[in-house]
Amino acid sequence: GDKATLLVNPHGSGVLLERFTPPEEIEELDSLPVLRVETTDLMDCEQIAHGTYTPIAGFMDGEALDSVLHGHCLPDGTVWTLPILLQVPAPEARRHGAGDRVVLADDKGTCYAVLDVTQSFSFDIDVVAREWFGTERSDHPGVARLRQGGSHCLAGPITLLRELPSPFRRYQLTPKQT
Repeated sequence: GDKATLLVNPHGSGVLLERFTPPEEIEELDSLPVLRVETTDLMDCEQIAHGTYTPIAGFMDGEALDSVLHGHCLPDGTVWTLPILLQVPAPEARRHGAGDRVVLADDKGTCYAVLDVTQSFSFDIDVVAREWFGTERSDHPGVARLRQGGSHCLAGPITLLRELPSPFRRYQLTPKQT
């Protein structure tokens, strides 16, 4: 049987989510559209894939954003206070919709993750800024970053293809390792 443990179960369902697939195992990878995103978005992909954001499996949709901002929980009632958003330029938000698969890449075009789009949506930046950061002032770094990203998002689960390069990788531990 299972040995007793003093470890706390992963947040939410109690199951640690891990979302990693090597690029060679995704057949249609070369034919998918590529979307260049910010390094911080790719860092979010890593955190999702390693289970750091369990039970989050990808970038939030409009319903989850609203639930987190106004109820401090995911739509299923799991306590969660931080929006996890993939902000994209408006033309990209219009180009992709539910059912699309998109490769997320860095500014050099290196592919790091696949997004299975469930929704393309827009939001009111002032409302989100006020609810998330308690201010609409652009001199707040979080609000400034939110404004810079724009009011359009793509939502859906991600699959990590590779980790970002890091000189500190040997010191970094995943939730499973810890």
